[in-house]
Amino acid sequence: MYYRKWIISLSLIIAFVYLLLATAYITVDPEQFFNKSITKHKFRYTNYFSKYQYEKLKSSKYSLVFGTSRSLKISTQAQGSPFLNFHNLYGEPAEVLNFLKQLDDRQIKNINSIYFLVSINTMIAEEKELLDYSKNSFFDKVYASFPLNMKKLKYMLKDISINLLNKKTNFYIADDGSKFVYDKNIGAKIPKNNNTEVKTRTYDKQAINELLKIDEFCKKRDVSIVYYTPTYSDQHLADFPLADLKKMWKDLLDGGIDGFYALYYLENISNKQEENYYPLFTDSSHLNYSMMNNVFKQHIVHENKKYYISTQNIEEYFNINNNTKFQKTTPKD
Repeated sequence: MYYRKWIISLSLIIAFVYLLLATAYITVDPEQFFNKSITKHKFRYTNYFSKYQYEKLKSSKYSLVFGTSRSLKISTQAQGSPFLNFHNLYGEPAEVLNFLKQLDDRQIKNINSIYFLVSINTMIAEEKELLDYSKNSFFDKVYASFPLNMKKLKYMLKDISINLLNKKTNFYIADDGSKFVYDKNIGAKIPKNNNTEVKTRTYDKQAINELLKIDEFCKKRDVSIVYYTPTYSDQHLADFPLADLKKMWKDLLDGGIDGFYALYYLENISNKQEENYYPLFTDSSHLNYSMMNNVFKQHIVHENKKYYISTQNIEEYFNINNNTKFQKTTPKD
């Protein structure tokens, strides 16, 4: 009988502690499932955050950016016009198509333009449960964010320590979904050795088909969509398997997209070095905040046709050396 009471008491204590932690997690909302928090700045989100962006499109006009960490810093503040950054969907065509297909006519009319950074790394076909944007009740949020685990508790403690205890941080997630960085011009050290083995990058045909469906969706509804590539440092591109990228883009062009902006290598950006730094990159494959927004505005928003690739000039752009390595070429004026 004694042991039974002890077990019951212990179970009640554990349940009580879990309830306290759950309440704290919901109140702090470190991963932005509930979109309400006692703390000001947020540092994480999941694809669930796109539900709040979905709601914003019901009342205001925005340009939409879909992509990876190489488009994450593109922001309303830096561009000077309203943007929603959907890094939370990570540029996976299935997720993006699922989002677009659930928009109503009013939301579609509120799209100024769509900008899609296409990365071969996200051209995959994974079996995953896609979001239902009609479900956003409190119980839907609880279902999506629970059960608690140590990782979630660490996110909560980090959120509290930065917001309430003034622990230093160099970024936060802005309301538009972009990553705001305090040091906008940080540079990256140049790797001493560059002996990275060339690896083949593969992509899935299903992902190609889904991106082509996105293109068809936009054309049928007269929504402007612009495709573009990341920009890398020459160090990162030295062993980059461009043949795989060429094949992917040819499949997309043959499938019906009009063209894309090829920004893999930009003269005086990709190769700009000062002492042992790439001053315009945070690492060998990510532009810093200022330059990411500058490149985006100058070449994508303002449509710099110098870098526009279509079926007419794709062979010229993708100059292959031994079918593997990137050649530091720039399209002709």
